[in-house]
Amino acid sequence: MLAHTGGYGPEEAGKALRTVLPDVLRFDRRRPAAYPNGRKLTDDVTSARLAMVSGGRITDDHIGPHTDLLPSFPYLGHPHPAA
Repeated sequence: MLAHTGGYGPEEAGKALRTVLPDVLRFDRRRPAAYPNGRKLTDDVTSARLAMVSGGRITDDHIGPHTDLLPSFPYLGHPHPAA
């Protein structure tokens, strides 16, 4: 599928999949906390994943990250309306 949608070769497809769906989530303290190095609630993960699996052909899902964070759990505001 990644060869078709993103133009990846077999080795590149494996690397992209391990990034998008890792066995273990890693966090490098020397790098800023932002997807894919950890995740902040305001990261636009869906757009980042679309860019990864499409080989950069699709870069935005046109649904921005949450900006309506709440001070307590569940932290995220209401779901975004369907466009």
